[in-house]
Amino acid sequence: MSTRAPSAAGLAALAALAAGCHTFRTVGGLRGGDGEAALEAVTVRVPAPPLGDEAEITVAIARADRRRVRQARVARQSEPPCQGGVAARSMRLRGASGQELTTLVLGEARSLDLTFGRDDLGSVLGDDPTVLDVQLVPELMDGPHTCLRVPFVPSPHGVVWVEAPLWNAGAGGRVVWLPTPSHGMGWAWLVFGQGGVFVGPLRLGLEAGGGGGEPREQGTGSSFAMYGGALRVDGLLVSLPTGQAGRLGLEGELGWDLWFAAGRQSYLGTPLTTGLNVTFNGPRAALRLAWLPVAPDWDGFFGRRDASGLGLELYGSRWWSSGADPAWVLGLGLTGHMAL
Repeated sequence: MSTRAPSAAGLAALAALAAGCHTFRTVGGLRGGDGEAALEAVTVRVPAPPLGDEAEITVAIARADRRRVRQARVARQSEPPCQGGVAARSMRLRGASGQELTTLVLGEARSLDLTFGRDDLGSVLGDDPTVLDVQLVPELMDGPHTCLRVPFVPSPHGVVWVEAPLWNAGAGGRVVWLPTPSHGMGWAWLVFGQGGVFVGPLRLGLEAGGGGGEPREQGTGSSFAMYGGALRVDGLLVSLPTGQAGRLGLEGELGWDLWFAAGRQSYLGTPLTTGLNVTFNGPRAALRLAWLPVAPDWDGFFGRRDASGLGLELYGSRWWSSGADPAWVLGLGLTGHMAL
């Protein structure tokens, strides 16, 4: 049997996918400002270790003037404006098309990205209401300072921020075995990418990739190139806490396979004479034991348990193809996914 397998780079990508990034959106509007400018907190992105130790807050600029952003802080509401809490490590203004602007003058900017240390931000969030303080100064840095106070977690004992990702992406590898060989193929290996959308508790998407197929017995002078994909729907069935870092979950998957197998040269370079081309298709099902990194456990935040994960799956399918009886397919795979 060939020892072909996904590359080390692919496995590293799986590890990154397992970590993922948690994206929170507000349940209601969080706006603050004065008579000249108005800001609204809209998203909080928090990568899970080891992807990073920083959190990014995106603030929409609903109304702007020509003042300059000097600093931004997340603080408890009881603290003096623009003096307490933790300061942003970096600040970026973006224009209407998402491009980063070269200055921190509000002007034509449409959003403000603020980067905080993940642990620093978590240390401020607690039983007290918290605010986002943005200090503005005149464009030429000469004149009075203004502190715009934007609500951040006005009700820490309720849900203010919800993890509601729209898209997901993933990758994986799988080895499958045909107990009853079909068209001479007894087993195959596949590497694939996947992408889709979150729909309520489910993840709907497509899978596409390729690999190779081999006969059960070596030395027959035949092998196959495999390519194709599948339609799939995944859902978290149950999960249990395993500590502060994550949960252990059981996921289910249903879908439909569509794979093409084309005859090719053997490893010794002997060309095949059959020119075989086969289409395998049929229903699929899988159970996946997955590690699910948890979202930050902050007051006012509610995370989705299956936003990201890495799991070992048991795979089964029933492939149909012309010129052969239907074949059962069993497999073992490693897959990872993350929210975008």
